[in-house]
Amino acid sequence: MSRYALFVSILLTAACGTGTDPEDDRDAGTARDAGYQGTPSQNIIVRAVLDGDTIVVSAGPAVRAPDGQPLDGERVRLLGIDAPEIMHDNTPADCWGDESSEFLRGRIGGRLVTLEYDPAKCRPPASVEGCRGDFGRLLAYVKYAGQTLNEESLLAGHSRTLGGGRFRHRDSDKYDSLQNQARGRDVGLWSCP
Repeated sequence: MSRYALFVSILLTAACGTGTDPEDDRDAGTARDAGYQGTPSQNIIVRAVLDGDTIVVSAGPAVRAPDGQPLDGERVRLLGIDAPEIMHDNTPADCWGDESSEFLRGRIGGRLVTLEYDPAKCRPPASVEGCRGDFGRLLAYVKYAGQTLNEESLLAGHSRTLGGGRFRHRDSDKYDSLQNQARGRDVGLWSCP
């Protein structure tokens, strides 16, 4: 086993629990139950950054998304933002797509994060439809080290807000303000021709 694989295995065991210690089971159950109540799911590791607004997470087997699906291996879309596209197949990247993706990778790649769900749309157990986007990705505010990555991305110009009523969320007004600040400074994608 490589040193990196061993490190990730130890980190996952420490963060997510193995299920062999009753104390670990209680902690993992708390994270799962918190997700069902629309509060943060903790002890999540970012396995991969796919682009400037989508990540893949790792979690212990007891940690669940608000809709009851296992969180391990889930694709998570950062709620309320839209980043420029990276290169897909034969389609070239949008201006600032690569930079946006690298921004996320540098901030949270391989790190512990907390996922927080929008209480306005993701209200388990009564309604879980608003917990996922059009492509089945889990929608969440991604938090790390006291910061909200969604907000940082907007303020730095690595993403824009999603407009329209169906995309409204708890922090829509704040996100519009952050986007306007970045646009006013002509940073990130706002500097593209």
